[in-house]
Amino acid sequence: MDILDRIVGHDAWATRHLLTLCRPLADAQLDQRFGQQSTLRETVVHIVEVMESWTSRMYDRPWHGDPGPYSQTRSMAGLTQRFETISADFIALAHRIRDEGRFDDMFVDYRNEPKRRKTYGACIVHLTTHSMNHRAQIFALFDQLGVAYDGFEGDALDWEKVTHYGGA
Repeated sequence: MDILDRIVGHDAWATRHLLTLCRPLADAQLDQRFGQQSTLRETVVHIVEVMESWTSRMYDRPWHGDPGPYSQTRSMAGLTQRFETISADFIALAHRIRDEGRFDDMFVDYRNEPKRRKTYGACIVHLTTHSMNHRAQIFALFDQLGVAYDGFEGDALDWEKVTHYGGA
């Protein structure tokens, strides 16, 4: 296992766990607004849509706000399925880029004018740190909603312990 395996594996695991914690919540909880903050559902949609958008760009598939091969559902079950689909797609692409030694290769970010070029490596890091930032927001929203998350912190050390050492 290398650093890429750790970064994308941890990202998927931590986000998946928070989605699991969201699934039993009522729509009123998912859509409750605290001041100017995004709601819990809006935050989850944002995580998923950003991953869909950037992964589509790296695959050179149009997105433009249209999920294309991804569903547009906003239910937690549907968002979980969307996340599982895009996460697997993203991880497969990240591994292919690594295996082909293409982290420093560029792709065109067609959503900007003029068209901007980005490296695959920076985009992979961006997607995982973007998700991490919004997972922190989800924890804050859980606290405001009184949602228990049983000591789950979602850090990479816990991921490695749970996924590779049986939780020991």
